[in-house]
Order: sequence, then structure tokens, then C-alpha cells
Amino acid sequence: MSQLKRNAFYNTAYQIIRIIFPIITYPYVSRVLGPEGIGKVSYAQTFAEYFMTFSMLGLPIYAMREVSRSRVYPGELERTTGELLSISVLLTLIAFLLYGLSPFLLPQLTVEPALHWIFSLTILFNWASIDWFFQGIENYRYITLRNLFVRVVSLSLIFLLVRKREDYLLYGCIWALNVIVSSLWNLAYSYRIARPKWSFGSWKKHLLNSLPSALFSFSLFMFATVDTIMLGVLLSDQKYSVGIYNVAGRIVRIVMTIIGGINAGLIPRLSYIAETGDETRIHQIVQKSFLFNLYLSLPAIVGLEIVAEDLIRVFAGSKFAPAILTLRILSFELLFLGIENVLSQLMYSLKKEGILLKINLVALVLAILSNGIMIPLYRQDGAAIATVATRAIQAALLVYFTFPIVRRISDIRKFIPILTATALLLLFSVGLRTLVKPFPVTTRLVGTVLGAMVWFGFCSQWLRIEPFLVAKDWILSKTLGKRKRNA
Repeated sequence: MSQLKRNAFYNTAYQIIRIIFPIITYPYVSRVLGPEGIGKVSYAQTFAEYFMTFSMLGLPIYAMREVSRSRVYPGELERTTGELLSISVLLTLIAFLLYGLSPFLLPQLTVEPALHWIFSLTILFNWASIDWFFQGIENYRYITLRNLFVRVVSLSLIFLLVRKREDYLLYGCIWALNVIVSSLWNLAYSYRIARPKWSFGSWKKHLLNSLPSALFSFSLFMFATVDTIMLGVLLSDQKYSVGIYNVAGRIVRIVMTIIGGINAGLIPRLSYIAETGDETRIHQIVQKSFLFNLYLSLPAIVGLEIVAEDLIRVFAGSKFAPAILTLRILSFELLFLGIENVLSQLMYSLKKEGILLKINLVALVLAILSNGIMIPLYRQDGAAIATVATRAIQAALLVYFTFPIVRRISDIRKFIPILTATALLLLFSVGLRTLVKPFPVTTRLVGTVLGAMVWFGFCSQWLRIEPFLVAKDWILSKTLGKRKRNA
């Protein structure tokens, strides 16, 4: 198996784990805590993540690239890793101090004190969360197995401890524990692979070099979370709208993790190839990633539009019914997120983070303005409209600035079968939905999803869609190959 395929396999497995556990826990937690409880924890977590993002100052994405490149030169891995860790500790202490002062400096933005200090622990231990090291050396197997263990423990604690509406504080504690355990485990395991040489000697070089990445990462994070923060600030409803919006957003993110898992390993692989100067290989990888994104995102949008009502009722309960329309609006974000995912990683791998930063700053300003206008008018639905609109503009700007490469890799003949299969899926799903309407909601949901998946697979085979054929051949080769070895 090639390194890129191995990365894609473990990334997909990692993303599946991230999908399965919310599917198991969220229906339970949302019914126990209700929209207000979910909204409070979600808002507190998002607020803390602003300081966590600042504490890393763009290092995760910058460090991933630098660690990947350091493998080319003997002895560089230990030195680079140690320098980056040293800077992370210093930045974390500064972020923790600012977070501790935030209730006094920004009282209108902070949440209740208990949740505030619970999530302060995620900031304090964030420096040791060095997934960038394992991504840089392309050890996605470890990340996947570690995440599986931590998620199983978290799942057990949620079902054991979260029993009533007031237990949202315990729910927040479990989230914090998840981060702490993962961080300390990462740090300990990294020493089994390399002995980082801690040093502040090159701090200025790394900070200056990571500054575009820092601004890029922070603007990206702000753009992704400004809707949640502005909902919590602009609406005085005990974070009810945040809770409703969080459910719809969580479902979209679950679907996006499947799509994004295929491309999550692009930066270290593209950075490594860019260092060797193989442009042809870069174009081939980007083209395949584009096709896979389109192949998965279009049917996902169709599916969410069709089953939104049943999905919300099964996933969160009838109290979250207002999230149905929000989910239908947010589903269109999948298409633009897929384009952004591929092109952002391409530009960063080619050291064009300066352009990326400008694009994200434009998108961030538009997101703040559009959310400020739409949220008071349409609450969580307004936030969804603003998010999709700004995502579309951001994707268009990325295409514009990478157009020479996009034009080279675009082959309309490969996109037509995907569009045709999506249209056939829409017609089939509408008809199937009508047939299963009399059945109970869970049966209706499962039947519609499974039937649509089988139909889309049949259409993909019939139309000879490249991503489907590649995935099918790979699965068959692995399955049959294993059988032959066992025989």
C-alpha cells in the first residue's frame, strides 16, 4: 500500500471513530441536557478554543510541514521537534494567563465560572497535544488507535455520570479530560520515536516563519466559530439558539469528517513531494482529491435535504425540531468545505499561506457582517445562511487564486457522471421517502439511507465513476488478498 493510501485509510478510520461516538452519545446527551445545557457547554468549549488556537500560534499546521520536511535530512527531526515544543510551552502559559483574566476583561463574553475553569485545563495541557508530530512523520495509525481508546473511555463516563439536566458540568469535565489524556499520551509516545532536543535557540525563526500560519489558523478558526459566538452574544435566550444550531452543525461536521478524512493527510504528503519538485505527481493527487470530494459531498447534500426531519428527531429528539431547517441550510456548506479543504492544503504545501491568510480574512469579515445582520432576523437559521454564503465566497476566491492548477487538473468528462448519479439519487430518494413515510421514524430513516446508498452505488458502477471504481478495486484487492494469504 502506498504511503498516501495508508494515510487515507487511517485518516478515514480516525474520522469514522469521530463519527461513531457522537452518533452514540449525542442522542443521549441532547435528551438529558436539553438545548440550554448543550448550548452552554458548546459555547464554553468554543470560547476556550479561541485561547487554545492562540496558544499554538499556527504551530500545528506549520509544525506538521516542518516535521515532514525534516525527515529528508538526518538528525533534523529531533532538533525541529524540540524547538517547536519549547515554543508551545511558552505560548500556552501566555494563553492561560489571558484566559484567566478574560472574566474581568470580557465579562459579557465569558460563561459561568464553573465551565470557564473546567475548560481552562484544556488550554493548560494543550501544548502537549502534538498530533502535528505524528502527522508530520505520517504515523496516522497511532493517532487512530489512541483516539479509539480515549473515545471509548469518554463514552463510558458519559453514560455513567451524565444522568440529569444539571450534569452539563460533568459533561464539560469529560470533554476536558479527553483533551488532557490525549495530550499527555501524545507527549509520552513521541519519546519512543524521537528524543526532542528542547531549545529556545531558534524561537525567533520559528515564530516569524509560523506567523502567516498563525494568522491563517486563527482566522480560519474564527471563521468556523464566529457563528456560535455571535449567536451566544446577540441572543439572550440562555444559549438555546446555540444548542439548536450546535445540533445541526454537529450533524454536518459528522458528514464532513468522512469527506475530509480522505484528504486530511494531504499537507505532509504534498509538502514532501513539493520538496522533491515533482509537479506532475502533485497535480495527480489534487485531481483525485477533487473528484472524491465531489463524489461524496453532492450525494451527502441530497441525503441531508431528504432525511433532515427524521435525522433531527432520532439524533436529538423533538425538542430540537427547530434545527431541521437549520440543517437543510447548512448541508450546502459541505460542497464549499470540500473545495476549501483541497485547495487550502495545496496552497499551504506550496508555501502560499500569505494568499490563504488574505482569503480567510476577507471571509472572516464577511462572516461577522453577515451574521450580525442575519442572526437578529432569523436566529440560528440566519447564522446558517451567513455561514453558507461566506463559505461559497471563500471557495470562489480559492479557485480564483489557484486557477492555473485547477484548469490543468479539471476534466469535465469525469465530473458529468458524478452529477448524473446525484440527479438520479435525488429522484430515487424522493420516491423512496414517499414509500416509507408510513413507517416509524427510525425505520424510515434507516431504510431511506440504506436504500439511497445502494442505489447510488449501483449508479456509480453503471456510470463507471472513477472514485467509486478506485475505492471498490482497493477494497476487493485487500479483501481477496487477505483471503488468499489465509488460504
